[in-house]
Amino acid sequence: MSKQDFLNGLYSFLNGQIPANQVEENIRYYRDYIDSQIRSGKSEEEVLRALGDPRLIARTIVEISGPAAANEADEYYRDNGYESSDTSAKDSFESRQKTFRMPGWLMAILLFLVLLFLLSLVISVLSFLAPLIIVMAMVIFLVKLFRDWLN
Repeated sequence: MSKQDFLNGLYSFLNGQIPANQVEENIRYYRDYIDSQIRSGKSEEEVLRALGDPRLIARTIVEISGPAAANEADEYYRDNGYESSDTSAKDSFESRQKTFRMPGWLMAILLFLVLLFLLSLVISVLSFLAPLIIVMAMVIFLVKLFRDWLN
């Protein structure tokens, strides 16, 4: 793969995924990086091998840019009469699970309500069993009293 092949691949993977100005900035960055590495004595092949697959680099750039950048790119291409050639980035952003963090105060209230429910459940069970427990305790006490009296 040549430098131009790498840059063309990166461009094709980024085009339509992020705004055009960000695509150009990234292409410029990688072109300058490759040139500086070649000037420092490395071969073009060595630099490109170290960089890796332009598709993975583009994927990382798109993920870092986030859904807002993908939406900006869609708007840009729509406003300029183009259809986005690849909607997979948009689909992948929409298919990600959204995480919801519950505020601490709400968590404390829910915990309090759960504890209150459990306490009321225990009390209601004990209030149902209380007469049985009292009767059994009295019977055991009377049996013990009677045994002691017989001895």
